[in-house]
Amino acid sequence: MKYFFEERSVAITEYISGDLDFGAHLHGEVEIGFAAEGSSRLCIEDRSYEIKAGDMFMVFPNMIHRYEHSEAIKAYVVIFSAALLPEYAGAFREMRPVSPVIHCGDTHIPALFEMFFSNGNMTYETKQGLILAIMGTAVSLTDLERQAGYGPGALKDILMYCERCYTDNITIETAASALHMSRSHISHIMRDKLNTTFCEYINMKRTDMACELLGKTSLSVTDTAFAAGFGSVRSFNRIFLKHTGCTPREYRRGKKCVQI
Repeated sequence: MKYFFEERSVAITEYISGDLDFGAHLHGEVEIGFAAEGSSRLCIEDRSYEIKAGDMFMVFPNMIHRYEHSEAIKAYVVIFSAALLPEYAGAFREMRPVSPVIHCGDTHIPALFEMFFSNGNMTYETKQGLILAIMGTAVSLTDLERQAGYGPGALKDILMYCERCYTDNITIETAASALHMSRSHISHIMRDKLNTTFCEYINMKRTDMACELLGKTSLSVTDTAFAAGFGSVRSFNRIFLKHTGCTPREYRRGKKCVQI
């Protein structure tokens, strides 16, 4: 499965969604939402949670998550910088909700979300106050558990390094040196969070790049292999076949391949 790191330049982002479905990603902000209608499914790392009308959902920073199987959904979504609520700095940094989907029942959460989205001219301070009120209620309705024992930004740093350097001649050793982490630490994080290895993740990134080059340019298979970061055409052919189910030449000819 593909993952990507999403960067934002504003402290608060809000939108109303008619289709929550979104691929696996992570970001350094907190994400909260309220399902006014319909249903969806929230997947956080290796856990899955059903979202139904009347539920609130929340994702803490740097947690891989995705949405799928949205049906007739109307969801109010707010993504905000963790620095916005210093009261929860420790929780955002070290903890995670045991149940990130909360049935709101008779709480004020639905009204708070409605208020948040009812005024397009709302001040930053008012938005901040409403977010604090929503989080205060939400945290009181669920337990928090401690996250894995490594820095919350470690996975983000690894993924961003991979994004910058996957076409270069990199190994887990060069990543460890660049990121000032041990090789075993990187291996543990990638296995724990992504259920993959550093080498497999880099090969997946290179294969994705090769697919783009084969489909959109006239580069030869050999040039495509080296442009995508592979060390030899032989390894390129082997890894490409493993990840797509077809050879690079078959892919270019338009054969329907299934990426694994």
